[in-house]
Amino acid sequence: MTLSRPIALALCLCLATLTAGSIAAMPQPALAQSASDLEVSPAVDDEATTTTESADESAPEASSESEADPIEVSDAELDQVISALQRVQLIQIAYEEQVLSVVEAEGLTPNRFDEIVAMLRSPENSETTTVTDDEFDSFERAVDQISVLQDDARDQVQQAIEDEGLEVDRFEDIIAALNNDTSLQQRFEQRLGS
Repeated sequence: MTLSRPIALALCLCLATLTAGSIAAMPQPALAQSASDLEVSPAVDDEATTTTESADESAPEASSESEADPIEVSDAELDQVISALQRVQLIQIAYEEQVLSVVEAEGLTPNRFDEIVAMLRSPENSETTTVTDDEFDSFERAVDQISVLQDDARDQVQQAIEDEGLEVDRFEDIIAALNNDTSLQQRFEQRLGS
């Protein structure tokens, strides 16, 4: 399998949050066009948000020390990150398909699920959105199943990282450095292209 550059970079964006314990902040693939587009943002998959903290609450804060002093990353480590990202891409795709299946199996459309999430997040939305008891029961069952899927996907991602020979903390440090270090971004893009 060949990992396209935009997808790999988008996965970098999601992994800092995912490995920190929240799969909810995973953006859709192919959002980033280059390593310089990498910014950890609170983009969320609304289908998963109800069972996890937001990306802002669960993502580790970048210390000013790590921003001031670029970390040393070997070419071998960059290759390990790229290999892990290839595996994570497959995990992400499978997770998204499973979430969609769960929502639909509970008799909800993805849009209706999102409407219920929005209503629960913001009381002002409850004035314009009504939910039947059956819909809410389906929603709760879906959320319970999605929570299990999140735990499984998080474990798979952590295992994929470790199988490539990286500690999760080191992987997260490298992903964070890709946000701030243009020379590392260029090296990453070169390694990705080779």
